[in-house]
Amino acid sequence: MNIEHPPLRAQSGGYGPPGGYGGPPPGAPAGGYGAPPGGDRPPEPPRFGAPYGDGAPSAARELKKQATTWLIVSGVSFLLCSGVNCFGLIGAILCFLAMQAADQGHVLDAESKLKWGKIITVTGAVLSLIGIALSLLYYFVVAAVT
Repeated sequence: MNIEHPPLRAQSGGYGPPGGYGGPPPGAPAGGYGAPPGGDRPPEPPRFGAPYGDGAPSAARELKKQATTWLIVSGVSFLLCSGVNCFGLIGAILCFLAMQAADQGHVLDAESKLKWGKIITVTGAVLSLIGIALSLLYYFVVAAVT
């Protein structure tokens, strides 16, 4: 059984079947399609999380510097007031996470974590100072009565 197929034809607006459609579309350069626009190389993709020496934004560097400072402050707060609260430890963890986010170039995430680290550290320090002041007041009142 011999079945004949009709010849292949290009649809209107198309280039025809692959391999032998007769050349480039009308208006195209004769030597091919030419170089891509913007030069002979494709543009480089954007770089995220680049190290600091490689042109990372200065905002990430500044955030890392602030996070390091607040990490030290929260660590000192935790050590001085360790029996009273654990806010210094929570603040230190958030500041450390802010440092890591700044290293990776996630500026908004780093700002948010640093903000909460500051708030928790200061809250813990204030609560510790209030606790110490109340303890001293109680001690002097009890000492005065006895």
